[in-house]
Amino acid sequence: MLGDRVGDRANSPTLATPSSYRCAMGQAFPDQSQPPTPKAIAEALGDADAAWQEALGAFADAGVDVAWRYYRDGGWLAKATRGKATMAWMSVEPGLARITFYFPARLRDTILASPDLDDTLRERIAAAAPVGKSLPVTLHLPDFPASQVPVVLELKQRLR
Repeated sequence: MLGDRVGDRANSPTLATPSSYRCAMGQAFPDQSQPPTPKAIAEALGDADAAWQEALGAFADAGVDVAWRYYRDGGWLAKATRGKATMAWMSVEPGLARITFYFPARLRDTILASPDLDDTLRERIAAAAPVGKSLPVTLHLPDFPASQVPVVLELKQRLR
């Protein structure tokens, strides 16, 4: 199993693929024999690579590891973890990086009350349909500013 951890490039096991990534359309890395490398990611993202690098920096600054793993039903996905806790799931599509944080759905109002959230992201969170008992908060880079990654990551670390 190949992985790519921010900082030390080590492998990391993951438990399950979130349902929102199953059968991902447009996945830039669907082939198990072609793991994502920094160069391949940059090529797939194009102009969005700067936002991706900023997001990875936010995860690294928060002590969050990012490890890639291949899933038969989702292609290559990155799982961002701090200790045993999953902070986010990430995928790369041509020209787009998708970062999804899962919160307990009961915390929607608390999340929406965060003064640092971008208004567009706040609207998306308010309209998001729960997935079971979880509320997915998805940032599409570069559609949302990468500066929102540390804001949502701080909420994820603080709220349970």
